[in-house]
Amino acid sequence: MLQDWRAVCAAATISSPIAQAEVQRTWRKPMAGRVKCNIDASFPIKSNRVGIGIYIRDEHGAFISAKIEWFTPKSEVHVGEALGLLSAL
Repeated sequence: MLQDWRAVCAAATISSPIAQAEVQRTWRKPMAGRVKCNIDASFPIKSNRVGIGIYIRDEHGAFISAKIEWFTPKSEVHVGEALGLLSAL
């Protein structure tokens, strides 16, 4: 997770779109016996709400569960991402 964070921070400081495309994001499996929960938030321009997507997979990448949820009103990005985490928990 720390490596992913560093890669995103490095990509954010690079101004060239070509250089940003070089940062690879690949799904890494969790340790045996654990699951991995991926969360993302969306902020539609013409809507006053936040969309949350949650996807859970096992150590083999097999689907376990997914969820989509909407919150109103629209919030700042860090708040929307936190709402996604809270919803996943």
